[in-house]
Amino acid sequence: VAIYTADMLLLAAFSDEKASIGMTMEGDGRFECEIPSLPLLPGVYSIGVTIKGRDSSLIYKGLHLTRLNVDYSARVRQSRGFIHVEPKWRFVQEKVS
Repeated sequence: VAIYTADMLLLAAFSDEKASIGMTMEGDGRFECEIPSLPLLPGVYSIGVTIKGRDSSLIYKGLHLTRLNVDYSARVRQSRGFIHVEPKWRFVQEKVS
């Protein structure tokens, strides 16, 4: 699974190759991938998927399979770029000798 910007800049790509070793698939079914947190800033993104066989042969590759629109929220007012980061700021007083 991969996430791209509207101009095809790769933001993230991830797989679960360990879980698929020895997996046998027969009949109809589906793959599910849960992403617990995806702090994207406002913009348009797309999802791509690649499926490979046991011998790493390409079975399916799709780009721009779905469009993901992220709307503006007050939570991200101070962030720039593609992801929202929650920094923790502090001032550390230096001791003067």
